[in-house]
Amino acid sequence: MNHVAFTVDDLPKEIMELKKQSVRFAQDQVTSLPDGSQYIFFYGPDRERIEYFQPGAPD
Repeated sequence: MNHVAFTVDDLPKEIMELKKQSVRFAQDQVTSLPDGSQYIFFYGPDRERIEYFQPGAPD
């Protein structure tokens, strides 16, 4: 398994919460997709890769 992903409603809010807990991120910035979706990867307690994904707005 490469990683586990969770859908979130407010990615910036979730990132702030992770930073408060000194979570280590796998990347420095949020990745944005053409449809407006955004995601970021960080590491869990056993160095497993976790993704938070916020879908773009529906058309």
